[in-house]
Amino acid sequence: MKKVDFTDQFYLKLQLKPPHFSRSYGVLYTFTEGDYLKLSIRGSTKSLAGLKIYSQKWGNWIFLAFALIFLSLNACDGHVRKYDWLPTECAPENYPIMIYGGTIFYGEEGSIYIPDGKIVQRGWGSDGSTHVAGDALKEAPKAIDLKWISYAEKKNYSGHFLLEKEKIDQIFQRGYEDIHLPNGRAEYNRVKVGMAPGGVVVVWVAGAGNMVEVGRFQAKEVADLDWKQKFPTMEGTMKEFSDTVTKALPDTIKQQIANHKIPFGLWDKWRQRFDWKSEFAGFGNIHEVALLYFNKEEQWLYQIQTIPFEQRAPIEKLDIFWTDNLQREIRTEIKFDEDEVFNTFGQAGNEQATLLVTLDSKKDELLIRLKLKDKELPFKKFKFKSYYR
Repeated sequence: MKKVDFTDQFYLKLQLKPPHFSRSYGVLYTFTEGDYLKLSIRGSTKSLAGLKIYSQKWGNWIFLAFALIFLSLNACDGHVRKYDWLPTECAPENYPIMIYGGTIFYGEEGSIYIPDGKIVQRGWGSDGSTHVAGDALKEAPKAIDLKWISYAEKKNYSGHFLLEKEKIDQIFQRGYEDIHLPNGRAEYNRVKVGMAPGGVVVVWVAGAGNMVEVGRFQAKEVADLDWKQKFPTMEGTMKEFSDTVTKALPDTIKQQIANHKIPFGLWDKWRQRFDWKSEFAGFGNIHEVALLYFNKEEQWLYQIQTIPFEQRAPIEKLDIFWTDNLQREIRTEIKFDEDEVFNTFGQAGNEQATLLVTLDSKKDELLIRLKLKDKELPFKKFKFKSYYR
């Protein structure tokens, strides 16, 4: 039995099982004459024959008993919560890698592979490949097996990493606010695995416009593989192939590699956290702000007047969506300088800090400061632009 608010129309995430559908859909449904459930799925309306609804209404509540022939709720399967998510991979730009074996484990025996066999270097925290494979609904991930080559280092890394399943389950279950959706909530749908020089592994859970880090792990260097056995169609040696890959990198990176000056530790530096929040002034009516942090976490915030203090990585990019006194919709983009940001936030230490972003009365200059208990530290190296939406 499922207890739900009864209105003429309301939104509920449902899972339609084969033979009709194999993946989950957002379903807007209405009650019509008779005992059948009428569904509007992605804009088309269909009645599912054989799917009966038994109902009795008490005040504002209705209890529904579904004939579970083709229909099951997304969030519950024998008291085990399951979600619609897929793996993807990433690596820092100019530090290419290739996965030759990757698996994410979930539930008692479930597993799904991480896309492999291709050069990855789109950027740290970026979206990589996504293969529609495995179960449509899966429990929160619990472990990862990973093997990859780091071309910049000409090294192989491997590891088995245990994830905080309960923490990830809570993140999936909670979702995040999105006022543009019918029910005001969005769901995380990707588990992103990042690999950086030195065997650094970072895992994020991601959705559209939101991403949260859920683990950092250290892989071990392993001996060379028998590449001919792993990739029988590959010509030459792995060293020769690695040289071909790194040859295409920018000259500054090739010189860095040749001088053994790969910036090991950079990706952990980006993960530093400080207790801070944002405040805005001079922007008229702010509708929402999008924050990208240096650790590649992302947030979209809508309750601008009540942003709380939280442990966050330093800000990398900030987008402000607002309306001026002429009711023109404007987007202001701010990009911060990495060295200045970390030097400034570093002065905060364990102290709470407020990022003050003020637009002047002429709407053409920005003043950005980090406010501490007894001083304000200015930012001078940021870049910004505003344009009409």
